[in-house]
Amino acid sequence: MNKAWAAMLLAATMPVASGAAEGDTRRGLDVGLYAGWQLDNFRAADIRNAVNPQVSGDSEQDAALSFHFDYELWGAGESAMRRNLWLYGSTVRTVRSTDVLCRDNPRFVGCPEFDGTPSPGDLPGADEAFVILRDAESIEGHLGLRKEFGSVGRRGNRGRFYVGAEMGFASVENAADDLAAIHYASFGAVLTEGRYKRSFIEIGPGKNDLFIDETNRWRVRAHLEPELFGIRWLKFYLETEIEFDGSDGSDSIRTILGVRIPIDGMTQGNSSTDDH
Repeated sequence: MNKAWAAMLLAATMPVASGAAEGDTRRGLDVGLYAGWQLDNFRAADIRNAVNPQVSGDSEQDAALSFHFDYELWGAGESAMRRNLWLYGSTVRTVRSTDVLCRDNPRFVGCPEFDGTPSPGDLPGADEAFVILRDAESIEGHLGLRKEFGSVGRRGNRGRFYVGAEMGFASVENAADDLAAIHYASFGAVLTEGRYKRSFIEIGPGKNDLFIDETNRWRVRAHLEPELFGIRWLKFYLETEIEFDGSDGSDSIRTILGVRIPIDGMTQGNSSTDDH
């Protein structure tokens, strides 16, 4: 895992060739409000040790709301370093699923009977027993750096490659008392102009304390944000996030469909080279 993070950070120091930002119509500060409906699917690692195995694999749904910003830290005008280094962050209200290990949380609902004594029959042992918590409200904060480089795509739908590192924390209802750490590195590509501007796809390693097997995890995210009906101040979006560990650990898939309202665009006029 440390080697993967080191590789991401090393790639972030790569120089950017002059003109790499051609076709970039994003603002230097981009702020938006995302509101949508989320479908959450969670599959536990080993349901033989689950206190409530019947809920593993079920899909839950609920509302999701987030405030997101992107700020260009490094670069100005038409210089070679334009759109090069970005600071981004978000505050999120969403729902999460998690597995709670009973030996670490003996007072959790469903756990008191697993007090360290041998379990009869088909019940899980005290050391391995866990409860699957579904559709729990989560308040989260994320902050990261993204280094963009190169170019991809054709005129009208051009984009850039990027590497990034993100740290996040989540407070999940009825889960552990401490904040759960959610940290990921990423490699991906983002569209910087055209009808699908801000759409991206990425993959990267990291950790997520909401899973019993919290380390050596991977995350894949695909975000599609088309401009429909010529409305620039209201955009639709579809995002899918897959978290997995590549072995027999717990996995999750979350899909959100909603709208994006550009807060900065509501207070600034449009220009000929910059849409929202």
